[in-house]
Amino acid sequence: MVLASPEGVRRPGQALRQAADALRRYREQRDHDRQRAAGVVRYADELAAAAGHAATTAQRWHEHRQQAQQSLDATWAAWQDADMRLARARAAAAFPVPQVTAGPAQDIDRERVLRRTVPAAARRGELPIAAVADALAGRNGWNPRLHPAEQELHVRRAAAAYLARRYRAGFSRRR
Repeated sequence: MVLASPEGVRRPGQALRQAADALRRYREQRDHDRQRAAGVVRYADELAAAAGHAATTAQRWHEHRQQAQQSLDATWAAWQDADMRLARARAAAAFPVPQVTAGPAQDIDRERVLRRTVPAAARRGELPIAAVADALAGRNGWNPRLHPAEQELHVRRAAAAYLARRYRAGFSRRR
């Protein structure tokens, strides 16, 4: 082909060099295109892997948010239930408790009632464990010598306040 052209007949060496240069440029361009295509394929693979990781992370966050919402809903329901029990205890407290001087036996009975009701409320999740320690030690407003109706009202107030704090904390965490 080189010798078939009129230029190739006049200057065959130059025509051969030009053909070799053209072939070399063609091969270099082909190698460059192959490397570029391989780079594009690698980039596409990296994008696919990143998209897979993003989808997994999004799924995890979605599940986490659903669990948080379910926990928040359960806390809301518990708070509303405790608030309703507090309203009933307040209504019952409207009737005065007889002012009778309690003897040692009654004090022991009243303390026993407090030792039974506060841990039971803590087991139900209505009070923190610290409230049990406070009640058993007679700290932070817990008085084992109160009448059982007054103790019940105090337990209900503490439970409603604790569950309200838990709900507000859960709501702020959800944000």
